[in-house]
Amino acid sequence: MIGQIQDIHFQAEKRQVIEAALTVMAAGMRASDNHYLRDKAVYAFKSKVFVALQEILQANQDNNSQLCVQLKSFLDKAFKLWPCYTALPDDDVTLLLCEVARLVQYYHNKKLYVEQGEDFEPAGILQFLMPGVCTDSIDLAHYPHLEPPQKNGKWVNIDIREVLRTHILCERRNFLIPVKQLTTLKSDTVVQPRENPYFDVFEHDKSQVFISTTEMQRLYAHAPETHKLHDALQALQQAQKQENTLLGNLNQLIASFRYNSIDGIGSEVNAGVGGYQAILNFRDFYNRLGEKQSQIPEDVASLITRLFDVTFDSAKNRQATAFE
Repeated sequence: MIGQIQDIHFQAEKRQVIEAALTVMAAGMRASDNHYLRDKAVYAFKSKVFVALQEILQANQDNNSQLCVQLKSFLDKAFKLWPCYTALPDDDVTLLLCEVARLVQYYHNKKLYVEQGEDFEPAGILQFLMPGVCTDSIDLAHYPHLEPPQKNGKWVNIDIREVLRTHILCERRNFLIPVKQLTTLKSDTVVQPRENPYFDVFEHDKSQVFISTTEMQRLYAHAPETHKLHDALQALQQAQKQENTLLGNLNQLIASFRYNSIDGIGSEVNAGVGGYQAILNFRDFYNRLGEKQSQIPEDVASLITRLFDVTFDSAKNRQATAFE
């Protein structure tokens, strides 16, 4: 009896959340200015969502099983019409669709529980919000499954809003690409293709083993920080083309510093993993100059010497990095 009361309360609560989200979205639609093509497209999609959901909710006030069927069909159509949830993760319409997917997920998993008992494996929210998207990772050391994990013997839902904020949808709409992949790029492999951690050998074309060039460009366009990372990598690639001159090697060193800095893969306190190696590489080149070092302008040579001192002399390093 208690479980039944909780079930009714959950259903009522979710319907109220969806109805409230519809009201908020409608208010935003009335107040919006649609001067740009993108805004007009978003407005048109929101209008379709608003009308469709209103009709479904009103037609199924007391029929939860039919409500679930119709909402699931609605989500399928919405994703085919507007697969832009990762582009607008915090938009009213995306948040609304997430709530709809949660309700459908609840009804679906409740049915599985009744049919299979406590050993059932629940469906994840992505299965309903973005049908056909692969959620199984082939690189669990770095990328988790995008489905409910088990914690302390209980199934726990993924944070769908965080997933939408930190991934983009691939061109064929059948897997998500983690923005985190950009932080794994190394200075010596910046032009190499990136593997798809959510590749499904049974569902995906073999060309999808790697992320495409277009998809990489969209990853770099994801946020201001990823734009900066792209600029740093571009500078590094340019510098790598000038390997036999002091200027070329200094440019390469600067580009490596930028890539391994807080604007790339490093932090305010610690440089990225390639920062120290970049200095070692530059020192090897500098030592090969031999007598030609005397031709280097004094102020430049002085800065290079200081760099080597604070890098390879522990006492000078402590002195240079000590806080006042």
